[in-house]
Amino acid sequence: MRNSRNGLTTATFLLCLWLCGSLAFGDDSDALIDKAMRLSGMTGQIEMVGKSVLTAIPADAFPDQKARNEAETFIRRNASKEAVADLVRSAVREKFNRDNIEKVIQFYDSALGRKVGRLQENALETGLLKGIREGRKNAISLDETRLKAIKRIIDSENVSETNDILVTSVVRGLLTGSAEAGNAPDDESESIGSKLKAVQKSLAMEQHRMDDMVLTAYALTFRSLSDKELEELAAYHDTDAAIWFRDATINGLDRAVFSVSKALGAVLTASRNSGKSDQDSRASSAPGKRKIGRDE
Repeated sequence: MRNSRNGLTTATFLLCLWLCGSLAFGDDSDALIDKAMRLSGMTGQIEMVGKSVLTAIPADAFPDQKARNEAETFIRRNASKEAVADLVRSAVREKFNRDNIEKVIQFYDSALGRKVGRLQENALETGLLKGIREGRKNAISLDETRLKAIKRIIDSENVSETNDILVTSVVRGLLTGSAEAGNAPDDESESIGSKLKAVQKSLAMEQHRMDDMVLTAYALTFRSLSDKELEELAAYHDTDAAIWFRDATINGLDRAVFSVSKALGAVLTASRNSGKSDQDSRASSAPGKRKIGRDE
């Protein structure tokens, strides 16, 4: 009987030890993901998702400035840094690979990686965007070695494909949200599909111009890096760890962009329908429209 109790005590002790160990040294995947996102500058890009969605919407999509202001307010409230970060974190967690994320952290925790992370965090700041629009000649004038390294980075990151994915998600989200808010008919999915094909065709026609803008953006973003540092950065982007991290984070950004755009599409449609109803109501009650009363 004593041996049985001793065995039970030992088993209980081992179970408690295992549980305590699990609690103390449990799943640290989120901490690693957050560290990789912070060091790589991803947090700065996450903060710009809402503004990027708004920028991608044509000006004529808003009936007036008031509607645009309402859209900006909506995005500030619903596309917070924390909300978008949660979606990106979730996407990385789904494909979590400890070996890969540790390699990503190792790179971005190096002297070069920290420098690159700071540059990438500010990649969408207003001053740089203005430089992109005005600085195409600077990109063209790069020496061959530097130009080759930058193009290698762009190719490794699949920038053109990523841009198409995110732009399409903006349009798909807006159309989906608008259709749902407007109680669209069952065949609306076919209409959305045809509109998306038109967007993709337009993107293909603009590909050359977009390639020039991307080249300029990368040239300006990494202008402070030496040729050697650019080569090292290009080599990193060719690694399995870098490819894994890029694909996972883009998947998260894609979800965030679609989610924000869908909600915004619903809000814009509801606002537009409300404004139209008010106009119809005012028109029907206007004195000049009451012909029936005069006839009587």
